[in-house]
Amino acid sequence: MGDPASALTPLRKAVDIDPNYAEAHYQLGTALAKLGRAAEAQKERFQSRFSQTAVRLCKEAVSRRSPTAVGGFGPGMPAGEKAAARGSCRS
Repeated sequence: MGDPASALTPLRKAVDIDPNYAEAHYQLGTALAKLGRAAEAQKERFQSRFSQTAVRLCKEAVSRRSPTAVGGFGPGMPAGEKAAARGSCRS
């Protein structure tokens, strides 16, 4: 990354378009840290880890889907994971 300040706008646009884009959150956090904006950087890096978890849960949910299950999710899936998957899966 060259100039961290010039990277902010495109990175913010990327996370606005796809809030689960973990790499964009991570890069945004890195740029903010280089600019001395530690609190914002920490938030973006946390969001990066959260996004990675949401994507993992989504993939697990899709692999457990059953056409006969309520809501399309398999019976073995815990309720908390169902809620997270519904919020993050776009299938």
